[in-house]
Amino acid sequence: MASGAGLLVLLGLAWPRATLRSPDPSVLLQDRDGAYLGEVNVPPDGRLGFWPAGTGRCAEMPEDAPDPGACLPDKVVAATLAIEDRKFDRHPGVDPGAVARALRQNVANADRISGASTIPMQVARLQDPGSRTYARKAVEALTALLLVDRYGREAVLAQYLRLAPYGNNVHGVRYAARRYFGKPLADLTWAEASLLAALPQAPGQMNPYDLHGRRRAIGRALRILDQLLEDGTIDGDTHESARQELGRLRFGARPSRPEAALLPVLALDAMLDGADAPELRTTLDLELQEHVERVLLHQVLDWEARGAGQAAAVVVDRETMEVRAAVGSIGYHGTKAGSMDFTQVRRYPGSTLKPFLYAHALDRGTIRPDSVLDDLTHGPQGIRNADDDFLGPMLPRQALANSRNVPAVELAEEVGLVELYEVWRTLGLHDGRVDAEHYGLGLAIGGMPVRLVDLVAAYGALANDGDLRPLTWYGAPAPARRVFSADHARLVSLWLSDPVARTPTFPRAGHSEYPFAVAVKTGTSPDFRDSWAVAWSEQYIVGIWVGHPDWRPMQGLSGYSGAGKLVHDVMLHLHADEADGLSNVAFAGPAGWTTATVCAHTGLLATDHCDAPRIEHFPPGGAPVHACEAHRMVDGRVVTDLPSRYAAWMRQAGITPAPQLAGNPSAPVSVAVLSPRDGTRVVRDPEVPADRSTLRLAAAVDPPGEQVVWLVDGEPFAVVDYPYTARWPVQPGDHTFEARLAYRPEKSAPVKVEAR
Repeated sequence: MASGAGLLVLLGLAWPRATLRSPDPSVLLQDRDGAYLGEVNVPPDGRLGFWPAGTGRCAEMPEDAPDPGACLPDKVVAATLAIEDRKFDRHPGVDPGAVARALRQNVANADRISGASTIPMQVARLQDPGSRTYARKAVEALTALLLVDRYGREAVLAQYLRLAPYGNNVHGVRYAARRYFGKPLADLTWAEASLLAALPQAPGQMNPYDLHGRRRAIGRALRILDQLLEDGTIDGDTHESARQELGRLRFGARPSRPEAALLPVLALDAMLDGADAPELRTTLDLELQEHVERVLLHQVLDWEARGAGQAAAVVVDRETMEVRAAVGSIGYHGTKAGSMDFTQVRRYPGSTLKPFLYAHALDRGTIRPDSVLDDLTHGPQGIRNADDDFLGPMLPRQALANSRNVPAVELAEEVGLVELYEVWRTLGLHDGRVDAEHYGLGLAIGGMPVRLVDLVAAYGALANDGDLRPLTWYGAPAPARRVFSADHARLVSLWLSDPVARTPTFPRAGHSEYPFAVAVKTGTSPDFRDSWAVAWSEQYIVGIWVGHPDWRPMQGLSGYSGAGKLVHDVMLHLHADEADGLSNVAFAGPAGWTTATVCAHTGLLATDHCDAPRIEHFPPGGAPVHACEAHRMVDGRVVTDLPSRYAAWMRQAGITPAPQLAGNPSAPVSVAVLSPRDGTRVVRDPEVPADRSTLRLAAAVDPPGEQVVWLVDGEPFAVVDYPYTARWPVQPGDHTFEARLAYRPEKSAPVKVEAR
């Protein structure tokens, strides 16, 4: 009765344990060439491996098996069974003869000399470790019987080879083969398989990295080879060859995680989220990763006096969007906020968002290559250019390449704030949690924070003819989806690769110029808190951010002078074989498009009198057909006849206006206030003397007249001649401004301004 009750107790303990269980496998990350990066999905106790060893023995697999690499290699199975469980194929999970022998030896010696553990019993112990008592051994024996009955011998053997300890926190023979010999399980020699089979008996005493431990392991491996010879598994020649090889075995060094790869490994860990692919070949290039970090580190240290504290970079293959390097900081250890991955931190990108605005505006027909954009005064919501200057009428190529804010925000206003915000969402730059109105028209010039990884991915749509695909870190590239037309994506790439188009804002032969075709866009956030640059060639896209982790302003470190220089250095390294300057320095235009020379001030066909001719690309039948009439000869000199809204700019630029012809006194005249804009809010700087805190007044009269009277709050303030500009001393309060002709009744619509 008591024995029956005891058996029931043992059965009650064994039954729930009789399932095959294993920790999730750790994931070994390698760069694209197999270099060690690190391991993820590692439990807190640091145990590594637990890789599935295979299903079924290779010798018993059919020749047409779909994945012959998924079976248990014959050498590994034979070596393991020879030392651990020679009767494995004949017993039901427990070897009665071994148990009887162990009992006799233990009783005779009054100590536990032999354990008689079979492989199924070891699986039971490995899955549920505990103290070594006879009661526990009995539970393990019963569990072993149930495991074999439930799953079969082959599944239990595979489980043992997945769980067995091989020293140095290594678990599982497949991982051990990779760690100690750097090769797949199926490629092991008899000597290597025997040595691995020797380790689980005492992994702490047979450490291959330790001289004495290696000697013990080799001694046990020799006994395994002898047993294999005795069993007829190997012949004499193979036995002798394996014995000699054991003395020559070389073990791979303990891998150490390269510091430059720490942040990308953490990023990959988050992406994998428990993936069970034990060996993962990533797209990263460790050598390039380390080089880019050195470039950033050296330069940022030089810029410390200017307020720079950190930098990040992403380098991707242009066509596949595979990540070649992802430098999250300039040093995980030893630098401020070095453990932060700044490729994943949202910062304000400045003008790097403008190319997407222009590509979308081209797609929707808002602009053409010959459209004229005004860079004349402060734009909507008081937005102004970074240099606080104005360049007058500009073609889209020039406005984008010179990174002018005023044309960009006016274009964004025409496109529509909500529509533009949706474009940014489509590009993956935000998740829509905040309404577009939160950012206002600052969306066009970097008023919305973005991540460097997202920005580089979005630029892939421009670099790849309008096709957007996410960054690829491992595996096959993701499918692409069209977000811009191919022609307009190519057109924007052409504009940004044109060194002439960047003048006068950016100098020639500077950081934005290359000896081969590269499109470049830089960006600077307010107060120089962030310096950005993104560039792409035929092969690569490079994006870099520079700033301070505490959001402190930097001293004059713009996107051009900061990140632009670093992108230049990295891109030249990537194209070291093209630095001879023999390549084309600009991208080709859209396929099938034609070119025409147009006037940069009017967008019409340039004449011999135009002082700023530009070659632009047009779709078939889309080139302008009318010649420019704004530039003509009068009394032996070239004069310029542009609408009156350009009058102040022309005077500042030293452009001779065409003489004004006397018009019909009864013909209507239009008057409009150009500056300030209606609804402008002005905040006076208390540190500036009151007589020097002024607001610019500018008007347009068409056709031009002789004089304009400026009215402030209905009272005359100033009478001005062409080009109708004045300065009004800022006074607190709500004010109304109007411009009226001096000798005619026409006047502008009122403009309201709030001054504080």
